[in-house]
Amino acid sequence: MKILDRYIITELLSPLLFGITTFTVLFIAGGQLFVVTKMIAEDNASFNTAMTYMVNTLPAILVFTFPMAVLLAALLSFGRLSGESELVALKAGGISFLRIATPAFLLTFVIALFALYLNNEVSPNSTFIAQNILIDQLTKNDEKIRENMVIKDTQDDMDRVIFSKRLIALENRMEHVTIQYFKDGKRLREVYAENVYYDPQQNKWFLKEARICDYDEKQEIRYDSVSREVYLPLDKKPLDFINDRERRPEEMNMAMLRKKLDEMKTKGFSDEYDIKRYNEYLVSYHQKISVPFTCFVFGLFGVPLGIRPQRTSKAIGLGVSIVFIFVYYVFMTIGMAFGRNGYLDPFLAAWMPNILFAIAGIILTVRVSRQ
Repeated sequence: MKILDRYIITELLSPLLFGITTFTVLFIAGGQLFVVTKMIAEDNASFNTAMTYMVNTLPAILVFTFPMAVLLAALLSFGRLSGESELVALKAGGISFLRIATPAFLLTFVIALFALYLNNEVSPNSTFIAQNILIDQLTKNDEKIRENMVIKDTQDDMDRVIFSKRLIALENRMEHVTIQYFKDGKRLREVYAENVYYDPQQNKWFLKEARICDYDEKQEIRYDSVSREVYLPLDKKPLDFINDRERRPEEMNMAMLRKKLDEMKTKGFSDEYDIKRYNEYLVSYHQKISVPFTCFVFGLFGVPLGIRPQRTSKAIGLGVSIVFIFVYYVFMTIGMAFGRNGYLDPFLAAWMPNILFAIAGIILTVRVSRQ
């Protein structure tokens, strides 16, 4: 490694560590600290449990704070080099701006690879563990309630979707349950009951005062009846639905997401909900790569942006960083919403903020190189 490379990397490391520490503390203070305090003060969680929760939330936080720290480090380090005329001296010695910036770009690329490892190999499991701890603490002293539960399976060669407004596990019942049966994408039957009970002795579920509607090919009701009690085939007990929850997209790595996407695609989409859910998982799949590589994109954007005639203070650099980070995450949120609702291709939805900032970074780099 040449002296210039070591010098540029050394310049970046101090503000980079400052940025990682600052933004991580802000994230923790803005969310996790409140949760941990509530767990200890209200839910009587032990200190070890609270700290285990906190530690397991850190990988997911670092995936987002790394890009922020990279942008801050680029602005501060190259702002100082520019403000103290060190860039002018280097250029006078025949060294181009692109050559000066290359170590910074390479460092941000290495950070992006490490963030990718965190986001795909560490964060999913740690987030899953943290969420399980949180759920366990929140439901430790209550009736073990689960809201808005959705169960999808196959029954009698038909696809079955069960919607439950609320499951109260310790009371062995569900409230406001709707069951829909589909075949070849068409709804054949719909069953609704305000109350569904589990009989521990028989190990069976029963719908009380169930309304049953059968539909014809035109999706018009051809049969409508009410039954006082209807047996509901379910192979799980009430507590099983509390303890065996499905992983959310952020709790899956790329292999898990790919498997889930293949299963959903093979099964087909019976309604708009299925399509939106598929798009949500697909956007999350692409974000497993796009979010970590924001580190490299912010480096590409922040290095030429940091070139100023005056030296940049940490306060100004932090303020500028926050502005562009806010803009980035606004684009990210819009892209996610458009991708999940089908208005934008999921791949483009995940990569749109990176593409926009990368284009801006390339334009800025070319301009600074020509000066």
